[in-house]
Amino acid sequence: MTAWHDHTPGFERDLVVRALTFYTDELYLLEQDGTPHLVEVPASAQTLVHREWLLVELRKDWTPADGGPTHPAGSLLAAPFDAWMAGERALTVLFVPMPRAPCRM
Repeated sequence: MTAWHDHTPGFERDLVVRALTFYTDELYLLEQDGTPHLVEVPASAQTLVHREWLLVELRKDWTPADGGPTHPAGSLLAAPFDAWMAGERALTVLFVPMPRAPCRM
C-alpha cells in the first residue's frame, strides 16, 4: 500500500493505492473520518488525480459499466474527479492510439 496527501490549496485530499499485482492496483479516496472510497476505474489502468481531474491511461481495452463506448488500450481519458466520485461517468478522450502508434506500457 502507498498513501499520500495532496497539499494543493482547494484540492486537499488523501489517497491510498492498494497493489493487487505488479500491474494492477486500486485507488481509494479517504474521507476525513478515514472511510475509503474506491475510485472506480480498471485495476489495470494507470490512474492519476491532479487538482480537479481524474486521468486514466488504459493498459487494456475498457468498456465502462454504464455501457459507454469501448476505449482501446493506450487511450488517455479524463473526468472531473469530484463528479466521478459522485457517480457521474462522463469521460473526455484526450488520446486514442492509432493502429500504427506505439502503445507505451
